[in-house]
Amino acid sequence: MGISINEFLAGEDLRKEQIEEKAEINLLQIAKDSKKKQKSLQNIIWFLVFLIILLSGTLGVVFYWKVRLPQNYIEAVSISRKNIEMQTAERIYGADEAFSFRYKMTDKFKSLTFYITEYQVGKKISKSKIGTIDYEKFGSPKEGIIVVAPYFAKAVVRFIEKDEKAKFITELPVLQDVEARSLIEYSAVQREEKQDIQYGKEQPLIALFYGKDGMNAIPIQDISSGDLCFFENDYIYYFSVEFHK
Repeated sequence: MGISINEFLAGEDLRKEQIEEKAEINLLQIAKDSKKKQKSLQNIIWFLVFLIILLSGTLGVVFYWKVRLPQNYIEAVSISRKNIEMQTAERIYGADEAFSFRYKMTDKFKSLTFYITEYQVGKKISKSKIGTIDYEKFGSPKEGIIVVAPYFAKAVVRFIEKDEKAKFITELPVLQDVEARSLIEYSAVQREEKQDIQYGKEQPLIALFYGKDGMNAIPIQDISSGDLCFFENDYIYYFSVEFHK
């Protein structure tokens, strides 16, 4: 308290000024310590606030991209689902094999158009519209399924589109005027990965290959771009779809 031990033992009285001075020093030290603790606590609070804002922003971005933004895409049905859905389609439509594509939409759209393009020995022979479904009168669906089912014995391909608003089924002839079809082999390449739907642009579904002396494996992206100069498969039937908004 500002006095020596000897002074204390001697019983000398503390001066009032000394007591007040020591008390003032103690109060200043307490105030100083309190400010340090307050500053440390404020830093912790600001850090927690920053962490909460950062977490909220991250969750907001995820919510916006996953929920608020339009989710419009088309993808091939997975193998596990295909075992159930496509086996049914193969039995119903008598196809050798059936390939299925599911699309989902959060946007509204006006119509859906399907195309078939034929190539022979690497050259484009024809392109025709399979059909168009117009949804303007009764509203567009939120999801639907497209099935391409080749039936080799009858030299046809069944094309099916089904959704909660409409159903479209047709048969398309293939290998017309081709003799000895029993000697021809066939294969298929489909677009496996999920595609974001782009309005007004054809998007690939599947290509069917037919050949007398074997076939070349061609990525479907090369077919959609028309880059077939090095792939002289006897016959290719390329199917695509276009969404219109």
